[in-house]
This record gives sequence, structure tokens and C-alpha cells, in this order.
Amino acid sequence: MRHGLVMAGTLLVSAVFVAAGVMKFGEPSALVAQMEALRLPLPVMFPWLAVFLPGLEILLGVALWFRDWRAAAWLGILPLTVIFTAALAWAKWRGLEVSCGCFGDVLHFSLSAALARNVVILAIGAWGWREARK
Repeated sequence: MRHGLVMAGTLLVSAVFVAAGVMKFGEPSALVAQMEALRLPLPVMFPWLAVFLPGLEILLGVALWFRDWRAAAWLGILPLTVIFTAALAWAKWRGLEVSCGCFGDVLHFSLSAALARNVVILAIGAWGWREARK
């Protein structure tokens, strides 16, 4: 039962990361616009991040499929999700009412919904990482 729950959570997070990466992959300018809308610091980094992040999300999501790579994938997903959560919290704290941009221009979530989703991903990830190290 426990193993089944861990695998279900792992597959869910994998699907979220692969989908997010795929939906943003071909549109780096749209991702730059989303980062600008969130008014994140260091806008000079946005073009580089817009090219790099979708591929990283896909890679980490796919790495969760393989037992030998699972612990390492969680070690990439957890800090990345913390950074994403901090960026969303920053925008929420500043009173912005914009879409999170997590799934490009395809799916739109409020900042509150995206923050809640990220908390769930962090909980699953902590549990998944612990189990993957065994």
C-alpha cells in the first residue's frame, strides 16, 4: 500500500513537471512575459531561464520514471519547487493577480492555486526522496 502511494505521487509529480516543461518548451518569449508579469527580481536572467527551465523540468520529470535516477531527480525537483514557490509567494505578497505561468499559455492557475499545488509537490517530493534513498 505504502509503495503504491509513493509511486502514485511520483507519477503525479512527474506528469506535472513533464507537462509544464512541454507546454513552455516552444515559447520562450511567452515564459519571459510571464516572469515579467510576476515582477521577479533579476530580469536580465529571464531569457536564459526561459530557454533552460522547460528542458530541465522535462528531464527531471522523466528521471522520476527510473529507479536509479529517482533520488537524484527529487534532489532537483525539491529545490526547484522551493524556488518556484518563493517566486509565486513574492508575486502574491506584492498583490499581483496574474497567472503563475507554470504551464505556459495553455493552462492558467491563480497564484494561490499554484502555491497550494507546490506545497503538495514538496510534501510528495520529501516523501518520495526519502523512499528513493532506501
